[in-house]
Formats: sequence, C-alpha cells, structure tokens
Amino acid sequence: MVFLSAACDIMEKILERYERDCYAEKALTYSEPEFQHQVMLDSITELQRKGMVERVVAVADIHGAVTGANRLIALVV
Repeated sequence: MVFLSAACDIMEKILERYERDCYAEKALTYSEPEFQHQVMLDSITELQRKGMVERVVAVADIHGAVTGANRLIALVV
C-alpha cells in the first residue's frame, strides 16, 4: 500500500509538471485570441482530469484500507 501511494504521488507530480510545461508552451506559442481561448479550454479540461485522478487515488486508498481491515479481521477470527 505504501509503495502504491508513493508511486501515485510521484506520478501525480510528473503529471502536474507536464501539464504546467504544456500550458506554458501553449501560452507562448499561441498569441491570437482564438488560440488563447483554446488554451483556456484545454486548461479547464486538464484541471477536470486532475480532479478525476485525485478521486481515483482516493478510492484506491479507501480500497486499500478496507482490504487491510478485512485481512486483519480474518486474522483475528
């Protein structure tokens, strides 16, 4: 569980850095208003996806806690 949590944290940091770099690159590349609008929409999509990733990690953490509790109960019984 600790390994999974550490791996998720590392992957999340990599994803955040990639998103920041992509956003900065798009902002520098596109200076016309229509492209700026697209960059904004892409950023919103990326933030929504990040929220989804955080929810998946939270569910994985809950699942791991429940699985661990079930194993403990099985050992006690």
